[in-house]
Amino acid sequence: MPDRFELESSQLRAECDPEVFPFKNTREVEPFFGGIGQKRAVQAIDFGLHMECPGYHIFVTGMPGTGKTTIVQDLVRQHAKKLNAPDDFCMVNNFSDEYQPKTISVASGTGMRFSKRVSKLIEDLKKELPEALTSKNFQGKQSKIKNKYSEMRKVIMDRLEQEASAKNIQISKTSSGIHPEPLVDGKPLKPEEFQQLPKKQQDQFEKDIHMIQEKIESAFQEANKIYHAYQSEMEKLTRKSALDVLQEHFIMFRDEYRGRKGVLSYIEALQSDIFENIDKFIPSGKKEEAAEEFLKDTVSMF
Repeated sequence: MPDRFELESSQLRAECDPEVFPFKNTREVEPFFGGIGQKRAVQAIDFGLHMECPGYHIFVTGMPGTGKTTIVQDLVRQHAKKLNAPDDFCMVNNFSDEYQPKTISVASGTGMRFSKRVSKLIEDLKKELPEALTSKNFQGKQSKIKNKYSEMRKVIMDRLEQEASAKNIQISKTSSGIHPEPLVDGKPLKPEEFQQLPKKQQDQFEKDIHMIQEKIESAFQEANKIYHAYQSEMEKLTRKSALDVLQEHFIMFRDEYRGRKGVLSYIEALQSDIFENIDKFIPSGKKEEAAEEFLKDTVSMF
């Protein structure tokens, strides 16, 4: 007895008449995006994608194997093609709090270029700042400053020696400092010779020596002020020369990223940080050598 559900082999093949299609081949057919039989789902996803306000999400649920992921990915890709390319985001140092880095945005596709430019900037400054602060031009300016304050220091010592000479007192330099000594006929007196002088002459010498000693202390204070003024002017020269180098480089950055507030803010902070830590770019010992030499000369005078 034949089974009523039994099929002939000819019934196992579904035939389709090509004439029913309004195209010659599939190249003439626009791709289909969306889900077959998922009209409401597609509308909901499309609505969510056009929701530009923050705080909204799209939640998709359904039976496994029903094409949820494929539909969502296709719709998202098509939606993204209509949008402008998003900015690149770079994580940069927060100079106010190193444990809280900041993110800044640059034009799409330029993030790596920005990173390389900052790295190159630092490398260039490591080379150019020391060169600027050891150049002949810079050293010439340093020499002018040193000569100016050395002359001021010499005026103090010359005045002190003139005042002492007027009182027949010689200012002698020893390993322990400078000391006023009485002179008779242009020669310093030994202690026993001083004791042989008349009492009145001894008293006058002691009075004059005490006065010169006070002037020595006053001269030392003046020389100390000159040393600090010298240090201050040398520091200003260093910072001015360094700032000239920095501005030459950073002005190009500002022109290139004009309109990018985050980038400009970072560039300003970067320049300020380098300027505040300029000593790290100066060859070790160079800056200290000049100050120590001037201080040594000042101390040797007293």
